[in-house]
Amino acid sequence: MATEGLVLLSFGAVLGVLVRFFGPEHTGERALAETLAAHRPHWVGQTGAVLDFTLGPPGGLVSVLIVSTAALGLGSHRICLTGVAVFFTGWLAVTVAKVIFERPSPTSADLHALAPLNGVDRFPSGHVAIATSLTAAAYTVMSMSGRRRWPALAIGVPVVMIVAASRMIVGADYLANVVAAPFFAVGAVLLMLAAVRSKSYETSLERDRQQRMALLGA
Repeated sequence: MATEGLVLLSFGAVLGVLVRFFGPEHTGERALAETLAAHRPHWVGQTGAVLDFTLGPPGGLVSVLIVSTAALGLGSHRICLTGVAVFFTGWLAVTVAKVIFERPSPTSADLHALAPLNGVDRFPSGHVAIATSLTAAAYTVMSMSGRRRWPALAIGVPVVMIVAASRMIVGADYLANVVAAPFFAVGAVLLMLAAVRSKSYETSLERDRQQRMALLGA
């Protein structure tokens, strides 16, 4: 699990270095953004605004609260805390990557962006990261509670793809921004879960050792 996490983070980091080095004009992202802006359906503005709020920081916090409440409904504070930790780990990883790579947003007027732009913090996409982190949290909660995990992926993966497409169509993110977000979010989550599993294993070994010592002492 830790190895997979490192691989995903490495992919995201390499992508970040490449797009910062070459720029959107040379990667083809600029041309793609202009094409999407020129063929943007009239209803996209309203849909983009809804997704911008729903999977922005305010909506993301509300969503993770819903997932946490569902986890508590399954009867375990541990499951709830793990789900919350998964969400914030994925979100934090992308936030850190934004600071590291400082990729500017598509700011040219001819793109007619329909979503607020925030300067040099567009890589990776925060909205896609929130959608990915929510999916990972729901998957983890279902897995730990012994429920079927496929509904979390069946719902979450299409949502992530829709959010990614919408961020590009409204002119808020380049292609690499939305592609990289799941790499960073899932990679960080896998590392976190691997660390938790390792700690739990060590705790279990120590408990067994103490029990054996107690039996020998008796």
